[in-house]
Amino acid sequence: MGRKSPIGRGPVQGLRFAAVGAVGFGVDGGLLFALHRAGIDAVHARGISFPAAVLVTFCLNRTLTFKRVRHQTHAALLARYSVVQVLGALANIAIYLALVEWLPGWREVPLLPLGVAALFSWALTYLGSRRVFEGRLN
Repeated sequence: MGRKSPIGRGPVQGLRFAAVGAVGFGVDGGLLFALHRAGIDAVHARGISFPAAVLVTFCLNRTLTFKRVRHQTHAALLARYSVVQVLGALANIAIYLALVEWLPGWREVPLLPLGVAALFSWALTYLGSRRVFEGRLN
């Protein structure tokens, strides 16, 4: 009787995850911009900004989004979380490329496939992160 429903927790937790993701986007984009302005090429700058954003979102999700954490070291959690984030980024890129390739009209409105790809990768990384931090998907 005292057990909380995963449905009641899910929407709030999902919104927190999305808010943390927005912070991560700001870190990634802001650092990318600053590094590029400082003379670092875009590819190498992204190689610095993306891991920095993953680290920031890991810390925020660990303290704000996923309060019940599996009994693992921070290093083990960070490693697993990083894998989930990289897989989410790859899925985002793959979905975006597939949509602009298979639906040529979407090339004219690139924000549409970007939004669809972002939604799917958000769901993938949210479920994966729940699994990393809580050890289950319910």
